[in-house]
Amino acid sequence: MIPKISILICSYNSSKYLERCLNSAINQTYENIEIICVDDCSTDKTLQILNKYKKIDKRITVFKNSKNMGIPHNRNLLINASHGEYFFFLDSDDWMPKNACKNFVKFTKGKDYDIAVGKVKTVFENHEHFKFKFFPTSSFKRNTNNIEYAKKNILLCWGCFINRYYWNSLNVKFNDRTAKTFEDLGLMPYVFLNAKSFLTIPRTIYYYFRRKGSTSKLEGKNFNAINDIIAQIDYLLNLFEKTKLIEQKKYREAIISSLYASMGFILFFNSTKSKDSKLIYEKIKLEYILLITKKHKMNDISILNLRIAGSWWKKLLTLAFRLKYRRQYRIIKKLESV
Repeated sequence: MIPKISILICSYNSSKYLERCLNSAINQTYENIEIICVDDCSTDKTLQILNKYKKIDKRITVFKNSKNMGIPHNRNLLINASHGEYFFFLDSDDWMPKNACKNFVKFTKGKDYDIAVGKVKTVFENHEHFKFKFFPTSSFKRNTNNIEYAKKNILLCWGCFINRYYWNSLNVKFNDRTAKTFEDLGLMPYVFLNAKSFLTIPRTIYYYFRRKGSTSKLEGKNFNAINDIIAQIDYLLNLFEKTKLIEQKKYREAIISSLYASMGFILFFNSTKSKDSKLIYEKIKLEYILLITKKHKMNDISILNLRIAGSWWKKLLTLAFRLKYRRQYRIIKKLESV
């Protein structure tokens, strides 16, 4: 069987980068694809560009939101609107090599997989973002299983091919009720760790463009970011608790490791140095710990007893996390005034 692949593109005010993204999709050497796009009420020329490409390529479908709904909602919309046996998220400022889909089909060798991941290359807009380079997004050996992959990588919805039948069997969706960002954090560790068949593709299938202003970065005095991160962690742990997966030893370390990855965003993805921003970040970390240790009782990562696990960069995060939290209670009064 030659599977159909749905390339799903969320876009919002991305006219500067969108044509590069769309060109990479329509120029795939594997032709059995559909491209489903949504414009989240952009104020620039994003919608015009989408409609222009829709006229060029009949495989493109375009949706437009009447109001800004946020990325989790848009990802759910795109999944529901697509028809392929596999779907692949491509963000509007990123792009994919022309043989990405072809390599996926080549390495499956006609077999069905729940998830297939490939290598991701990060492209930086300027030298200001050099510090992010030590965050690997596709560290794996040829026969890495899903549990080992979860321990060593940030678990993202892009850079992977997801089987629609498997997705539907989980009966899940991105959390769009209590948050408008950080949707990967709220769901993808659950999706990865439940997979029964997992494929690693030893080829680059995604180019991630790291730019200032992207939704994965917290900037300024952003209370919505705090709420979204905490809401997504809560959503994720509720999923694990319902299925009892969190109680199984072989999964628990990977779950904890995925939480370390989320702390990577909090500890290192801050591009501002203002006092307000620093207080915001301290508040995120404080609420993060209280949520995990009090509500979900994951004492494996308690403040004074953090266990070093996972790959080298997660060990570094764990150590940084532990050192930073020795001073957390001294800043509570400051946090209350934020």
